[in-house]
Amino acid sequence: MLQVRNEKARRFLMNMRKKPRVNFEKYFVKADRGALRLLQRMLAFDPVERPTCEEALADPYFSGLSQPGREPSAQPVSKLSFEFERRKLTTDEVRIMGESSCVLHALPVDPWASMHRLHTVKQAWQH
Repeated sequence: MLQVRNEKARRFLMNMRKKPRVNFEKYFVKADRGALRLLQRMLAFDPVERPTCEEALADPYFSGLSQPGREPSAQPVSKLSFEFERRKLTTDEVRIMGESSCVLHALPVDPWASMHRLHTVKQAWQH
């Protein structure tokens, strides 16, 4: 719990009642036991207890599948890369971002109409 820096969040977590760990084998009776053990580790509440990508790929569940030479590893992304998330947005900016997201993820019936709408949203965002 010490890694939770926000005092209010830490207090909230400390006041939560303790729950027993879910036995995945009870709910997924046909699933591979190794897969369930790995899943249990990956879903640990405490991030320190979770395996890294490299550790997860090295798990016995993936034996025979993992090819470490073909699996590139990268350094963690700097928090500075997400500096844009700290910017306070106006209501209009949030609306425009939502509209552009909807346009980008919609299955267009008319692709030209969708492209025109995306162009309109992009122009509004730039102004």
